[in-house]
Amino acid sequence: MTSIAAYWTEGWGRTLRDPALFATVLVLWALLVLFILFPLAKLLAWTFVDGGHLTLANLQAIFQNPNHRQAFWNSLLLATLVGICGTVLGFLYAFTAVRANLSRAWIAILDGASLLPLISPPFTTAIATILSFGPRGYITYHILGIKGFTIYGLYSTLFAETLTYFPIAYLTLKPILAAIDPNVEDMAFSLGSSRWRVFRTVTLPLTIPGLANAFLLLFAASLADFATPLILAGNDFPVLPTQAYLQITGLFDMKGGAVLSFVLLVPALVVYLLQRYWVSRRYYVTVTG
Repeated sequence: MTSIAAYWTEGWGRTLRDPALFATVLVLWALLVLFILFPLAKLLAWTFVDGGHLTLANLQAIFQNPNHRQAFWNSLLLATLVGICGTVLGFLYAFTAVRANLSRAWIAILDGASLLPLISPPFTTAIATILSFGPRGYITYHILGIKGFTIYGLYSTLFAETLTYFPIAYLTLKPILAAIDPNVEDMAFSLGSSRWRVFRTVTLPLTIPGLANAFLLLFAASLADFATPLILAGNDFPVLPTQAYLQITGLFDMKGGAVLSFVLLVPALVVYLLQRYWVSRRYYVTVTG
């Protein structure tokens, strides 16, 4: 404990002696308090305080509503599927970029194609999905001649969100795959292992922390996504972000919207803790000469 206290004292002393560093730290803490801690405190107050007393009645009222319960389970289902599909797709892109011996030009094209959905607004992918596969979509109606096709619901929302957020997994996994020493895989090949066995026993286990982090990021991004479900989910597949928005703008119920927003934080926190526990149980290092 003494060494930790001395470390913090030395760190703060060094910060105070540097005016530029001290100003930067002060501004960062002020932004953190203003845009993170203060909104979270207000959210918790609206959720658990009523008339100056702590209460769980607000949460009970939300979960007693069948529409809100359905939106909660729909949000978990969508976020889990987006996390799995986006992580798999991002891993395939990253593995191709690192292990396929592509030229720099092809890697640049691959980077650009994968990052384009990330820098474009979420509305773009959702609207493009409707224009391509909607009832009058270019592919479904004009090319395939399918009439009366309904695109709204879980699968279209999953498709659009996967395309929008898989670049996060790609950016997370590409440096991890690039950091794996190829000599380890080459030694496994020299011992007679097949490509699938090397991938399953060497490459994939070393990328588990990256896979877990990518899944967590995509899960949280999908859980908080508002634009895509607003356009594609429809009335048959409500999710919590759209329900919170309608609670505030449609019913003018700020407290109900705050409670729904708090409910969004709980599964993200649970998945984060599970991810940390799962990854911390093993070591992911390579020992070479």
